[in-house]
Amino acid sequence: MVVSVTIIEGTQMQSYDGRCQCGDAKIRLFTPRQIVTGDLRTCRCNFCSKFDVTFYSNPDSSMTVGAACRLERQFQGAGIAAMLFCSNCEDFLGTSCDFDGKQLGAAVINRFGSLKNMNAGVHINPAGKSKKDKIERWRSIWMPIIFYDRSSR
Repeated sequence: MVVSVTIIEGTQMQSYDGRCQCGDAKIRLFTPRQIVTGDLRTCRCNFCSKFDVTFYSNPDSSMTVGAACRLERQFQGAGIAAMLFCSNCEDFLGTSCDFDGKQLGAAVINRFGSLKNMNAGVHINPAGKSKKDKIERWRSIWMPIIFYDRSSR
């Protein structure tokens, strides 16, 4: 479900709103085009498989994450990327990593209403990949993230 159309730096972007079950954490995606299955990935690592989630990422997109509660960050596998959870309802929201002071990541599409039933176009399993290979891959497919505090809103 497209929430609205926004112009960002001269580019028309579609925006999609998502949230955790309790509503304390909100995610907004800004995409230059409609979300397609090729931008969706299902991670088959031991950690992500427990949650049965599908991730959205596209380097031409961006996302904002705001929480009225504390975002819980769990580091898995190589300990590089943070898995983001609502600390109240424990919903898995996405993943992020700091690249030279810039946060990049992917959103859990299951948090976006009608988008949650889209099937992933790609299944991945990072097991056995080197730290360097993971970072290079993430840098090429993840999108910028801006975090903000919703507790005062």
